[in-house]
Amino acid sequence: MDQSKFRCPKVKGRPSKALEALYRPTLHCSGFWIHGHQLRFSICNEDVRKDSTTQLELLFLALSSLREHHSKLPLVLHLQQDNCFREGKNQFVAAAMILLVILRVFKATACGFLRTGHSHEDIDQAFGSLSALLALGRFDSPERLVDLINGGSGQRLKNHIRSRHVYASILDQTACWKAWVQQLAVKLKGIRFFTPTLYMYIYMFNFLNLAEPLTWEYAFF
Repeated sequence: MDQSKFRCPKVKGRPSKALEALYRPTLHCSGFWIHGHQLRFSICNEDVRKDSTTQLELLFLALSSLREHHSKLPLVLHLQQDNCFREGKNQFVAAAMILLVILRVFKATACGFLRTGHSHEDIDQAFGSLSALLALGRFDSPERLVDLINGGSGQRLKNHIRSRHVYASILDQTACWKAWVQQLAVKLKGIRFFTPTLYMYIYMFNFLNLAEPLTWEYAFF
């Protein structure tokens, strides 16, 4: 998505030359779609790092929201991510998925990665609808952007993506998730180097039998 749309302050239409000459910090918007439950947008200042720690923070915030609204979590977690080693395609996110199985939060977890250059996935279309919303709106702070998405102006976004539950919030800090996953004491190497050009690929971690050790599988689809 064009990051210039998130420069703050944002005005309607094309900004003037005087405004373009000024430094405007770029807000970062992350999308997390829990299918059947909620589409979440997290707004960050540009000083929040776009790395695996932020990725795990978004994941666990989404799982917490799901748990609050339902009596229990599903048996299997499938996490679909961009094909980017900086954020999700790395050993830290993989270790977190393993820990979720070891701690019996899920019976199995899977990490899927989209092909490079994808533009037709449902989350891509949601960002396209968000871009159209921003073109008609204005904001001068992260809080105003959140209000724009959550308020009446965001109803068009909800109608377009056919989702009643669209929620935006500010993410201004993250927990030390890398320190948490280090308790696994296992290093997974080479994850970032799997780069198929035609297929999505999936890592799956599961207990085939609760009395047996953890298995690790990967497959191309």
